[in-house]
Amino acid sequence: MRWLGYVFATLFFVTRLFALPGDILFNDDFERTSLAPWTTTNNTRSGISTQTSNSPTRSLYTRHNAVTVTSPAVNLAVSGAKLEMWIRRGSDSFSEDPDQGEDLIVEYLNNANTWVEIATYLGNGTPGQIDNLSYQLPNDALYNNFHVRVRQTGGSGNDWDYWHVDDIKITETGYVPPPPPLKIGQCDEFEGDLSNWTVSNTYRINITTATANSPTHSLSIHGGNVDATSIAIDTSLNFKEVTVWIRRGSDTFSEDPDPGEDLVVEYLNSSNNWVSLETFLGSGTKGQIYTRTYTAPPDAKHSNFKIRFRMTNGSGNNWDYWHVDDVCLVPETYMTVTKSSCVIDDPVNGANHPKRIPGATIRYALEATNITDFDTDNAIVTDNVDSNFDTTTIHNLQIQNGACDCTGVSAASNNGLNGTGNGVNPAKLDFGTVNANTKECGYFEVQIR
Repeated sequence: MRWLGYVFATLFFVTRLFALPGDILFNDDFERTSLAPWTTTNNTRSGISTQTSNSPTRSLYTRHNAVTVTSPAVNLAVSGAKLEMWIRRGSDSFSEDPDQGEDLIVEYLNNANTWVEIATYLGNGTPGQIDNLSYQLPNDALYNNFHVRVRQTGGSGNDWDYWHVDDIKITETGYVPPPPPLKIGQCDEFEGDLSNWTVSNTYRINITTATANSPTHSLSIHGGNVDATSIAIDTSLNFKEVTVWIRRGSDTFSEDPDPGEDLVVEYLNSSNNWVSLETFLGSGTKGQIYTRTYTAPPDAKHSNFKIRFRMTNGSGNNWDYWHVDDVCLVPETYMTVTKSSCVIDDPVNGANHPKRIPGATIRYALEATNITDFDTDNAIVTDNVDSNFDTTTIHNLQIQNGACDCTGVSAASNNGLNGTGNGVNPAKLDFGTVNANTKECGYFEVQIR
């Protein structure tokens, strides 16, 4: 938690307020005639006009040729912040539209004093097109000397090639904890940040709430030839498969891709080559959902495994979406099994303090614990009963939910289709599906010889 300073110029003193999620840390609607306190590299190529706006009547513009307009310093020494702005490409109907190579780039100054690109808007798009940028600022933007700037890359001369910007706002969002490092036995649900991923474009690949499998966020990939690549993962031991949820975009929550705007799922193999697992075509049903399981081939089991989601083409910012959620690396080993026993009765004492003597009935309890975040299917535990027991007396094979309680087991008896029955050695207990991070107990009884 940090304190933010605000200066009230008319009273000439400084006060400090505690920033909370929802607090507006910076806001400019450009309802004035001068760019100040913004700075510009060229006063004739930038300014404020009434040609078009988002609210109420004025906006910032860049034009003519290369020019950069930079915000004043903003104190973003907070735990999380989001940048929003309205951007409109020029049009002959109110200014003049830019051409190819006359792009607008949005950047921020990070805490290493380096300008980092947030988004690029191409000059050769639809005249008058409006984009609403919404961008969760990364950790290197959260310091007390943050700047944002808009930079036009070129132009054709006087009174040509306009870009218009309005309603730039930065809002405190609160701290969002990063996900744990992606590894075998873990999933990335995209509820935190992108620390598990390297992305080729931080605006066209980000985490959104447009749609999700669980709980509310997913990775959104859109707009062009971009990719998201996981961190390196050691999959040399216990790697079974990758599971993932993928959804094609739709106008009802994002925007649907077109033919050729495909999504490719790939992995980096042990020879350091990218291998395709599947290609999802952009020309399919809008909003279609895919749940996929990819069995790990031998060359995926190595110390530098990566998975990549790559989009092959797109029509630019805010178009052609793919959504990815719940990327899971499933391990081979699902369960631990612990075995315990108790004496139920004997020929001398009956059930009253029975002893381990010939003829005594022993109940074995085998506790199966799923130690992963994945459900375990077809879980079968086999126990080979040794010659100290009369194996013909094996009986009461049963499975019960929860942890083992050898002396308190109820009379339920259900050993499943793939288990064994009375008098069969080795005894086979069919647990069926053991849910993620749960325990079940299998029991059987046998008499000592």
